[in-house]
Amino acid sequence: MDVETNDSIFANPASYVNAVMKYSKVSSEESLYSGHGYESLADFFHRGYDSNTEGSRHLQVERGQASSQFAWWYVLTPGQQSVPRPISSLNTFAATEAPYGQLLFFRGYPSATWLATIGSYYMIDPEFYRKHLDFLGPTTATRNFIKPSLPSSSSSILKLRLTTLGSHAVENPIRSQSRIDHLRRTAEKSMKSYRSKLKRGNGWRTGDSVVRQYTIHNEDQFSIDQAITIYFSPVEHSTRKWFIIIFMDCGEDLRASPAGPWLDDAEPWKANFHSHFFPTSLHRSNIVLQPQLWKDNHPLNKKELGNIQRMTQSASRLHLRYGRFLDSDIMFRNPIYALHELFTFVSSAELQFLDLMAENLEKDLGGQLNDDEIDLDNYEINLISQSNLLRARRLLEEHIQDLNEVLCFFRHKGNMMTWSKSSRQENSDMADTAVNDLEQDYQYLINRAETLRLHCERAMTIAMNSASIAEARRGIQQGKSLFKFTVLASLYVPLSFTTSFFGMNIVQFGNGDVNIWVFFVVTLPIFGISALFLFYDWQKLHKLYRRWVAI
Repeated sequence: MDVETNDSIFANPASYVNAVMKYSKVSSEESLYSGHGYESLADFFHRGYDSNTEGSRHLQVERGQASSQFAWWYVLTPGQQSVPRPISSLNTFAATEAPYGQLLFFRGYPSATWLATIGSYYMIDPEFYRKHLDFLGPTTATRNFIKPSLPSSSSSILKLRLTTLGSHAVENPIRSQSRIDHLRRTAEKSMKSYRSKLKRGNGWRTGDSVVRQYTIHNEDQFSIDQAITIYFSPVEHSTRKWFIIIFMDCGEDLRASPAGPWLDDAEPWKANFHSHFFPTSLHRSNIVLQPQLWKDNHPLNKKELGNIQRMTQSASRLHLRYGRFLDSDIMFRNPIYALHELFTFVSSAELQFLDLMAENLEKDLGGQLNDDEIDLDNYEINLISQSNLLRARRLLEEHIQDLNEVLCFFRHKGNMMTWSKSSRQENSDMADTAVNDLEQDYQYLINRAETLRLHCERAMTIAMNSASIAEARRGIQQGKSLFKFTVLASLYVPLSFTTSFFGMNIVQFGNGDVNIWVFFVVTLPIFGISALFLFYDWQKLHKLYRRWVAI
């Protein structure tokens, strides 16, 4: 089937790109639906779209592209395991009819030409691209606080947060908060530079991995956040019923992608040998006894890649043998069920992140969060704990918001289920059960994150109270020291007065010609004036003076 069979006016990539660019210029004076939010996407197409591909269905690998393929395609067939096919040209999937469903995986940094070509073929809502490519950011002149659309207006688009944990195995680490704070400041500067380059596309090739956020948890543990955006749509111009695009930030190995703070900045193409990612922990019943399921058909070539496996993410293999644990008869009919493996993977990664946060929360206050016994005398430690807890609470709130969006999607899956009416009630029940299991898993994650957030807030309250108590204790201690000084002074002041009095040159003491009454005449007025300054209410005197002046 040729692309040109689409009757839409946007049947070719150039028309698709022009539509985005024209809409981005629509102002609020021209329409209620202004296109200000699409300026960054339009600029991306303008910079990267190759107009020489117009009228051709063949998409060659572009110059400078990473070695692994950007797009992979699954045609879902009942009764057999689907095989992933790397897409090197549009002919690859235009020539094959999928009776029900198909999955497309986009991996890493995108090519404007690929997005425009596939977008025009499938009539993909540009909002999908805008939502995933939000790292492009608004232009300086159009920073109008425009965010991706509300859930109700983009119900066919879902964005997931994928968190991968990693470790810097530092030799002889110095466990100090000042060291961690320094690492965090350095990482923030590095990420600012990374995002600036990413926004412009400087140094990125098609298929390179993208990192949205880098977080240092302690001196040797960190995490990176990446996005997975999903697009659901029925196919109207062919016999295919529906298709799903899974747009992942995880593409080429991060060691071969543009460097960030997770690598050694001094030698960006030679990652710190001690840095590596933890595998995402997945479990299936009896998986150990079924090697035909847990073995992949695409092992890494260690001779070619050297030590690159030390920076490999589990997510980089998600597109290989996808759906191996799913029922193919249900999978090719039900789009939500077809994504079960993806949702399970993301939820497992999230659970690992929450486990790490729980462990670090226990360490922040010396493992004493459960008994309210905090070192009240160590004021600095309490202040440091508050800083770490504030950071932890902010991270948990961000994750809770993302998890709630996924749960909201499950509870309002809406018209997608109408695409997937199964001929067998048994299959329909299995699909519903799988979706309900996912809903329960994500509700569990939300509850766990909320518990940690409350735990964090409780620890912050304890730390703040303990800091106040410690400050009060120091005030009491200072008061005791001042009291001792006062007692000591009360002993020496009379003695000092006596020695001074008898040391005066007056007639009565035989040391001069001044009479003693002169001392009292001078001393009593000075004492009275001093007492007046000490005990008189000068504010009342000031008011009386202002009244007198006013009169």
